[in-house]
Amino acid sequence: MTLYMVYLLEEAIKTPWTCALLAFVTAGYLLIDWPIVYPGIPLLGAGRGILGRRAAGKEFRLRGREMVREFAKTNEPFQVITETATKIFLPPRYAEEIKDVKELSFTQALAKELFAGYSGFEPIAAIADDANIIQTVARLNITTSLKYLTDHVSNEAGAALAEHLGNDTGTHIIPPSPYSRYDNNNSAQKDHWQEIPVKSFTRTLAARLSARVFVGPSLCSDKAWLAVSAGYAAQCHVASFKLQAWPRPLRRLVNWFLPECRALRSMVREARRILRPIVAERQGKPREDTISWLQTALRATSLTRYTVADFQLGLSLAAIHTTTELLTHALLDIVAAGPELIDDLRKEVVDVFGESSPDGAVFTKTRLYNMRLLDSAIKESQRVHTARLGGMGRVATRPTTLPSGLHIPAGAYTTVLLTPDADLFPSPETYNPRRFLDLRSRPGQDKNWQLVTTSPHHLAFGYGAHACPGRFLAAAEVKIALVRLLMGYDWRLQGGRGADVGLVSAHRVADPAARVWFRARESEVCFEGRDGL
Repeated sequence: MTLYMVYLLEEAIKTPWTCALLAFVTAGYLLIDWPIVYPGIPLLGAGRGILGRRAAGKEFRLRGREMVREFAKTNEPFQVITETATKIFLPPRYAEEIKDVKELSFTQALAKELFAGYSGFEPIAAIADDANIIQTVARLNITTSLKYLTDHVSNEAGAALAEHLGNDTGTHIIPPSPYSRYDNNNSAQKDHWQEIPVKSFTRTLAARLSARVFVGPSLCSDKAWLAVSAGYAAQCHVASFKLQAWPRPLRRLVNWFLPECRALRSMVREARRILRPIVAERQGKPREDTISWLQTALRATSLTRYTVADFQLGLSLAAIHTTTELLTHALLDIVAAGPELIDDLRKEVVDVFGESSPDGAVFTKTRLYNMRLLDSAIKESQRVHTARLGGMGRVATRPTTLPSGLHIPAGAYTTVLLTPDADLFPSPETYNPRRFLDLRSRPGQDKNWQLVTTSPHHLAFGYGAHACPGRFLAAAEVKIALVRLLMGYDWRLQGGRGADVGLVSAHRVADPAARVWFRARESEVCFEGRDGL
């Protein structure tokens, strides 16, 4: 059958009409896939003609980090052909210029980067919609309710740690989870040391903590919901990278066949199935949780093409991915820094929690604020381990000229380089857990270098009108998780802190193969607090 089909194809292409059709299709394909180059801005790494430009996209996929960092030394804007778009990279000084420019759209940049509008990517389309449902709920509901939610997050962390790592009394440890193993060379039965893959564990923990806030106590430990929410967060970026490897004209077709994209569609269907009866039960019976907040926000708009489940997966994607990466990096960095840092962090926790709480709350806003060394150590991990080469991604909705005179054409994708300022951050490649603590100790600088503070010098959470509205929740979750981890367990690494990895050169994440050893210890502080929301 195959040989016969080849024969028919050979016969078909001998006809003039078929040859003309093939030529027309080829020309159309080349025009559609022709990478845009913007005049007046230096182009990095592209050869001549369409083949040279398309090769530039593949080169960026393999060597993007090296290419950009070398050209960044010029401190001038430049453009790079990537497999999602031609991107204009702006030096850090442009962050102040573009932060509040309405003609530069954050949602359109997100939609372009993560294939909003493709089947299986409905949660991306939901959070990228101009109605700004997610941003509204994050700012008006989640952030303002944190003072009521932090103890629930802590209690959920305690339950998750007991389930996956054992208790924190130092007297026993429950049988190891499927991804842990005993240290048979170090008196395992005596000292209870176990080894786990860090990222698998932190993703599970981040999923449970986020679910406690997003879907409440009934679903936050539900295995089906955790599997779909954490799975979507992990798979969405992988599916996006896989699609990027295909020529633009073929991506919508390929989306239906790629296993990673098919998995996304399956998870969207499962999320809708799980939440459908809960959403129906809530009609007319709102609660103070994210499900009801989303229902209220949706009723205020004309949006009908997205479900509450789509928004919940969008929230989970943003929260779980960010929290997993930051928590993984921070834990590995702190453990790699040595026992002195861990001792200092524990002392800080004991001192902070030695102060009384007027309303019986445990993780109060004041206590979270006063853990300054922990705040600094986390922010330093965020600074050192930048996942992307640029932040503040935007797409110009119309031709725009910045105050400096730089012209941004309509449709252009801009991003601000995440290059370390060696004058502000000496030895920028070195992890210094006290770096931001020292900066905050300067006169008038106390509030300028907190983990949740955004600035043009630190763009991990964005800057300006589109700064991450969920950063307060992410910061609280990571702090609470690290406090419970450091106070309830001893930690050690074998072989040192490994390097970050990535599917492409321009995107780096914590190594999923990294492993760490732990054992239970008796905490000096009791963290069990109020619950019931």
